[in-house]
Amino acid sequence: MDYTSKVSLVCPYCGGSSFNETGSKFVCIKCNKSFTKNELEKSNGARINKQIQTVYEKQILPDIEKKVKTSLQKAFKGNLNIKIK
Repeated sequence: MDYTSKVSLVCPYCGGSSFNETGSKFVCIKCNKSFTKNELEKSNGARINKQIQTVYEKQILPDIEKKVKTSLQKAFKGNLNIKIK
């Protein structure tokens, strides 16, 4: 299972989403402000967290539910008193 996801980082000043990488700095093409990777990640924290939540709800949680259900069905297969729906 691959839960890789991409989040487009945006400039905290102008909202631009295109950057030039110069050494350890990222320069916004739209407003020419420069940031470190850490600064960009920090300023886009809400966007990153929202994407993490989406991946969790739409991919990870359903996969976990499916695996648990399959494991329980295998464990109680043939048992007349317990049924897993």
